[in-house]
Amino acid sequence: IGNSTYAFSGIYDGGYKKIRNIYIDSNSTYKGFFGNNSGTIRNLVIDSGTLKVGDYSGSVCGYNTGIVERVGNHVNLYGYDSQDSVGGLIGKQEGSESRLSESYNKATITGNINKRYGTLSGIIGCSQGTQIAYCYNSGNVTADSEQQNVRSCGISDGGTTAYISCYNIGTITLNMNNELDWPVAAGIGGQLHSGSVTNSFNTGNTIINTSQTTRKRNAGLSGYYGATYTKCYWLKSASSVGVCKGGINDAYESDGIIGCDTEAEIKTNALTILGTTYYQADSNNVNRGYPLLKWESNVR
Repeated sequence: IGNSTYAFSGIYDGGYKKIRNIYIDSNSTYKGFFGNNSGTIRNLVIDSGTLKVGDYSGSVCGYNTGIVERVGNHVNLYGYDSQDSVGGLIGKQEGSESRLSESYNKATITGNINKRYGTLSGIIGCSQGTQIAYCYNSGNVTADSEQQNVRSCGISDGGTTAYISCYNIGTITLNMNNELDWPVAAGIGGQLHSGSVTNSFNTGNTIINTSQTTRKRNAGLSGYYGATYTKCYWLKSASSVGVCKGGINDAYESDGIIGCDTEAEIKTNALTILGTTYYQADSNNVNRGYPLLKWESNVR
């Protein structure tokens, strides 16, 4: 539904139904249940099938300038050739009127990044001038690349984006087959030159496998320090720094960036840090003891 020329511009309400046996195996662009959206998509889960996609692609939507809310993905996704952006839910999202909210990815996301500045992410491949709110990724994300300045992220790459109450607990890995500069593996946002991150956390390992020893950025929250941070925390044992200022061990410090030494410390202090407006305790241990977004109790 929708392609590179024409966007879906209506309202699609999936009625909380599960989409089963979806089949996409194509290296062309704008692939997903919706290829291109400028309207509203809500209340659906991609539950089973095959997802092997090209650039500007995701399980729910390839390219989004509209509204996507209350969607999820359970299907492992493989990106053949990310020239720009591939994501677990949405390939690319941009524009001040666009947003994604109350959504999640639980599946494994893997793929190749074949161009400088390309991205592979758990939620949205790349986002620009937009909002991502109340979303989480628990799937592992693994990208392979031979290019410079590439990014593998838990939530999304991209500047001028507002990340509100998002978290990642998946492992984020970037395998580099060369010594090119500035690869990024980050739990929340990749190369955030601006924008904001609020009430968000990462406990997933961020790993860059490369012979490059200094000019790489594996970070709990973001690979660059241009955004503002408010009440965000990260697990110190999972990443070299919370937010990178320069190379691998050059950390950007801010009162809004809170490093925790152990998982127990995070689980004990999480709701104190994040507050209970949008989060609640994981009383039944369905989220490894980490806080749940309040809307999750309706879908788990």
